[in-house]
Amino acid sequence: MELVLGCARGEELRRLETMAQDKGHFVLACCADGRQLLAKAASLQPDALLCDLPLPYLDGLALCKGVRALGLPGRPMVVLRAPYGLGRGFALPEDALLGESWEEAFALLPLAGQRELGEASRRAVQRKLQELGVPGHMRGKAYLEEALLLCLKDGQRLKNLRDLVYAPIARDRGVNPASVERDMRYAIEAAWRYGRLQALHENFGYTVLPERGKPTNRAFLAQLTEDLKRQLRQEALEGLQNSDL
Repeated sequence: MELVLGCARGEELRRLETMAQDKGHFVLACCADGRQLLAKAASLQPDALLCDLPLPYLDGLALCKGVRALGLPGRPMVVLRAPYGLGRGFALPEDALLGESWEEAFALLPLAGQRELGEASRRAVQRKLQELGVPGHMRGKAYLEEALLLCLKDGQRLKNLRDLVYAPIARDRGVNPASVERDMRYAIEAAWRYGRLQALHENFGYTVLPERGKPTNRAFLAQLTEDLKRQLRQEALEGLQNSDL
């Protein structure tokens, strides 16, 4: 799991980094205060933030609110350490987990991996499909929207579309995975036939040329997932910078 760590005490922070690496996690950054943590959450989009509840500038609870306000595509959970019962009596937000030791905090990380997407992500997906000219009346457009949200939440789904994208959408819709795959393909073909060529070219380059044909479902989802991640990351950074003005 990719982590950003936070602790105001330098020696303790180094020890925490070593613990995380020993447990097989990848440490993206180490921060000494809450403002640094929030900035790293926006720019690096980790799976989770693991930090002390008391932190300079932004404590753990304020950090949770800040992360939620960023509207990241796969909002990282915040795992807080509150030693000596410091966390008792606090009303924790739903996207925060609390342990009384670093070991307890690390044990909560599998739960933190179950990230939720913000409303900003859904709106961005809807705008992107509309921009490309995917016909709104087609079932495939709704399936593409759900598929993109799944891939934003977990990019590993792109490696196995049948089981990790088509199947969950089919279960939710009461259809079979083959029809989900087929309807998505039809929606992509319709966009290539009737959609906005300039927008298609900007997003997919020369694949819009007739001799190159349309992208596969996987190529379509992979390209838009990366584009949406960059867009949402940039919006989050701009929002963070504006809040500091």
